[in-house]
Amino acid sequence: MSISASGLELYFTSDRPGGYGNSDLWVTTRATKEDPWGEAVNLGPIVNTSAFDRRSTISANGLVLFFDSSRSGGYGSNDIWMTTRPTTSDAWTQPVNLGPTVNSPSSDATPCISANGTTLYFGSYRPGGLGDVDIWQVSLEPVVDLNGDGIVDSADMCIMVDHWGTDEPLCDIGPMPWGDSVVDVQDLIVLAEHLFEEYPPAESVEVNEDDTGRQVELERGQIIVITLESNPSTGYRWEQIGETEFKPSETGEPPTVGVGGWEIFRFKAVCAGQMTLELVYHRSWEGVEPLKTFSIQVTVP
Repeated sequence: MSISASGLELYFTSDRPGGYGNSDLWVTTRATKEDPWGEAVNLGPIVNTSAFDRRSTISANGLVLFFDSSRSGGYGSNDIWMTTRPTTSDAWTQPVNLGPTVNSPSSDATPCISANGTTLYFGSYRPGGLGDVDIWQVSLEPVVDLNGDGIVDSADMCIMVDHWGTDEPLCDIGPMPWGDSVVDVQDLIVLAEHLFEEYPPAESVEVNEDDTGRQVELERGQIIVITLESNPSTGYRWEQIGETEFKPSETGEPPTVGVGGWEIFRFKAVCAGQMTLELVYHRSWEGVEPLKTFSIQVTVP
């Protein structure tokens, strides 16, 4: 059972009729702290499954709900999952597993998030404990080296300013644990707390056209580098998402006019979730099928 910081939402577990599985997550709300609680509502099939979904904890900003579940797709018999929402008025989104850095092949359950959103506590049967079930903790660190150059400095602040007032996930790092869907002073405060800290250069995962159709798993902060054959002199280019680099196949000076090469795209994993990353090779002014398509499924636990 978990109550929101506002005192207006109470989340709990129940196996009552009207659910979707062995046990489900439900919520009851009230207009003010002086009002009685309203009728309980099931969080629905987006959050609940036919398995055991239970024991939730909600972040202080009300935008992240952690819970444990025996559903398929985990790393053990019971894992910790989370679901998010852009605002407290929005519905909860598709839950994601917290990944193997948190979950184990054993049973991990009963999450509890700290008030400042930086530490997650939970119980686990995993080896290395002192008893049958032990209490474990994991720190939740924001990705503050926004450009991945190994240091948090003015360049990262400029990136944040460039996205001010938007919902850019790269810069939406505050308040902890996972932002509030708008880049504002809350994010600047988190960035300032880590100013001039040095970080190991982000490890990258490199893929090319041979990898189309693959599933790629990235850790938060990791960069995926996509290198695709291209010849812009023909009018064909890979549909641009963000900044791209062109590397000619010939390196003579001056470069040969019309020479082909590779377009290189870089994307940084900034938050947990799943997405299909797709690029098309076409002449943008032609209303025809693209000449080539590149697609990968990216998962960030």
